[in-house]
Amino acid sequence: FPVPEKDTAKMYLIDEVVDDWMLTFMRLDPALYLEKVTIPVLAVNGDKDLQVEVQQNLTAIREALERAGNPDFTTIEYEGLNHLFQHTETGNPNEYIKIEETFAVEVMEDIVEWILERE
Repeated sequence: FPVPEKDTAKMYLIDEVVDDWMLTFMRLDPALYLEKVTIPVLAVNGDKDLQVEVQQNLTAIREALERAGNPDFTTIEYEGLNHLFQHTETGNPNEYIKIEETFAVEVMEDIVEWILERE
C-alpha cells in the first residue's frame, strides 16, 4: 500500500538522523582537530545562518586555534548572509533555491585577498 506523503517526509527525516554518517557527524568534536592545526585558517559565517550558530561557531574555532598556538587565523562574520553565503532576508533554508545569487561576491573577494596576503 502507498505511504502517505506526510509519512514519507517523516521517514526521510528519521533516515537522515539515524544514518551512520550523520550519527558520526553529530558526535564529532571539531575542536579536537582544530587544536592541532598550525597552518593559516580563514573561517567565515553568515549572520543569518540557521544551520550553524555564528557566534558559538566562530568563538569555538578561535579558541581551538589559540590552544593550538596557531599564529595566523582569521574569522569573519558576514551580515545578511545565510549558510550558503547568499544575501537573504531570514536565512531559512527554504529560501536557498529561490535566491538567484549563488555566492556573495564580497565573501569571494575576501577569500581571494586573504590567500594573496599569504603568498
